[in-house]
Amino acid sequence: LHRFTVTPDATIMIWKKDTLVLAPFFSGVVQVFNTATKDDKTEYEEMASLVGNFRKIDAMALYENLVATAETRVVKIWKLSCASVVASWTATKTFVGALYMNDTIVVTGSGAGIVKLWDLSQLLTTDTSSVTALRRINMKGVLHYPIKDIFQCMYTDLVIIAKYEGKKKKDKMKIVEVKWN
Repeated sequence: LHRFTVTPDATIMIWKKDTLVLAPFFSGVVQVFNTATKDDKTEYEEMASLVGNFRKIDAMALYENLVATAETRVVKIWKLSCASVVASWTATKTFVGALYMNDTIVVTGSGAGIVKLWDLSQLLTTDTSSVTALRRINMKGVLHYPIKDIFQCMYTDLVIIAKYEGKKKKDKMKIVEVKWN
């Protein structure tokens, strides 16, 4: 159906709405494609790539014009329209294994089994050297096992579903409801 010329080491792919983002394993360039439809014709164009001092992208999240990338302990938020970093901070002491982002929060899952919620507006408007997490959730029973994926459901205050690697390398799920009051 569709063809893109991508870097041979692209390991993470996110396609939402009209944007396709591909993260490399080691190349240091995150590719971004516009996949919008104009006049009933799909036109694919490669947008400006996100170029940084990447060692390896461990996790990635996309929300509209923003992309969050995690490299070891550091999370960077990029603005796609100008292909530049708008926020960067150290999110954990171990490594970030999973990211989720929506219009208000960034959620990080670490190698130690800890999920942190970050205020997106604070990250975009303040100095990130002093930023602190809104919440830190130690996922009981997940100690020292990396969080692999994070999903969000909005039928209550906030429900985080974290997929992690348990004992004997078997994947398990943990569901946590976060109350704001």
